[in-house]
Amino acid sequence: MSVSLTNLYYKSEQDVCPKETRYANALPMINLQKCDASYALALHTSSAQLGLSLSNFTDENRTQTWDLDRELSTYLHQYLVEFLKPLTWKNLVFLAVAKGPGSFTSSRIGVVTARTLAQQLDIPLFAISSLAAIAWSHRDRIAGDKKIAIQMEATRGQVYAGIYQIPAQYGINCLFARYCDRKRSLATKSRTISNSL
Repeated sequence: MSVSLTNLYYKSEQDVCPKETRYANALPMINLQKCDASYALALHTSSAQLGLSLSNFTDENRTQTWDLDRELSTYLHQYLVEFLKPLTWKNLVFLAVAKGPGSFTSSRIGVVTARTLAQQLDIPLFAISSLAAIAWSHRDRIAGDKKIAIQMEATRGQVYAGIYQIPAQYGINCLFARYCDRKRSLATKSRTISNSL
């Protein structure tokens, strides 16, 4: 599953380009309107699909996925270079990468690729939970400070589950995240979760 980068980004009142600032453990809170040809690139490799998203946060947003499964490491570089065209690496001002949950090897490939690019380009890198990204993409459907429960298929009858709260202000809060045995744990957890919502 790939989530558009525009669903993960929000602007602040700052008039600073991201190359000039480094950020702590949060999504970027910057205004890109004064940055000419500034783009952000997001990579998602924690599932059987490769997902890439590119945005300048004004008028251009591109997202594409490829079903690569075990061929991810073979084609990642090729698809990344082709997807970036006609832009160059110099147009990127920050990167985002899905940190999982998901396949350990695929996630590691994506994180290492994103980290290497960020280091070589000297731009910020933000790791984002796949569950949090899904919750964030549904923020328009949730009014106020309500909670949203997310569930993703895992291997061997397991699921990845999380409960998130999206405050009226910026941000997202993780209230619960777990790798569960679908048959036993999730039934118990869902009753507890339902009662607490």
